[in-house]
Amino acid sequence: MGREQYGVTNGFTPDVAVIGQQVFNVTTPTFGIFISSGPQRLILNRMRLCQAGSLAGGLVNIHITIDTADRRSSGGVAIVPRNTNGGSSIAAKAVFLKNPTCLANGFGTRPISTEAKEAKLGDLTEYTGPLELWNTGSILVYTFAQVTAPAWLFSFEWIETELT
Repeated sequence: MGREQYGVTNGFTPDVAVIGQQVFNVTTPTFGIFISSGPQRLILNRMRLCQAGSLAGGLVNIHITIDTADRRSSGGVAIVPRNTNGGSSIAAKAVFLKNPTCLANGFGTRPISTEAKEAKLGDLTEYTGPLELWNTGSILVYTFAQVTAPAWLFSFEWIETELT
C-alpha cells in the first residue's frame, strides 16, 4: 500500500448539507472516520466545515474526539473516500460515515478539540492536524447548536500508511 491520500466531501451533492444535532449525545456524532483492523496508520490532515442552509440557532459547538476502538454501532450514511493520488486506484481502508450511531465512550476515548462559535453562513471551522489513528480506532466529530441544528458542507483529508 505504501502511502495513499484520501478525501471525502459532499462535492457530488453540494446542495445537500449534513445536519448536526441540537444537543450533544456521545452516541450520535455528525461525522465519523473508523478503522476496524490494522496494521495501518491514518493521519487526518484537514477537516473543513462550512455552515449552509438555515443558520443554526445559538452558538455552534464542534467537539472532536479520538478513540482506540472502532465505535461504529449502526446506521449512518457511508461516503466512499476518493484516492487523491492521481495515479493510484487503491481503496481506503478507513470508513467515513455521516450521522452514524456509535457505542458509548470507552477507556481509549480522548477529547482533542472543543470550540463554540457564533453561527454564520460559510466557513465556520477548519481543523488542520495531524490527528492519528494506529491500527483500530475512531475519529468522531460532534456538531450541535441549542436552538436549530447546524447544516454542513464539508471536506476531510487524510493519509493512510501500512505499519510494518
